[in-house]
Amino acid sequence: MVELKKLGGKRILFKYFTGQMIYEARVVEVSPSGEFVKLRIFNGIAEREVWNHRGKIELLEVWEEE
Repeated sequence: MVELKKLGGKRILFKYFTGQMIYEARVVEVSPSGEFVKLRIFNGIAEREVWNHRGKIELLEVWEEE
């Protein structure tokens, strides 16, 4: 399992365990406990920031920025 605290500022692909859609986001912040992650989600038109419990999302890919 990837440690979320090491993903700060990185772009990721993820999906919610309850859905099939894949989302692109940037990891904005991780709570001190590591249980919650704040994601900036891109949908092509706008961006929004939301907090998610780590157990509700499935990390699919991490993109290394140059």
